[in-house]
Amino acid sequence: NPYQKISVNNEGISDFKKMLEGFSDEYEVPVYFLHDNYFEMEIWRDNVHVAVHEDAQIFTHDVLKIIIQELKANVI
Repeated sequence: NPYQKISVNNEGISDFKKMLEGFSDEYEVPVYFLHDNYFEMEIWRDNVHVAVHEDAQIFTHDVLKIIIQELKANVI
């Protein structure tokens, strides 16, 4: 699991978030932190990994929501 419970309070994760937020502010690009939604799920193992398992649709649906939200917010 790349994002284990043990590392949730890790300073490295906090620093990573701050770095991304800095880029977001500097370049006016939204950053979405989705890892908190998934870290307790059993989708990180090879047989059900969110990127390869055909039934692991939660990530796809969350990204779709973000895309729709951004399109609605930025339609001319």
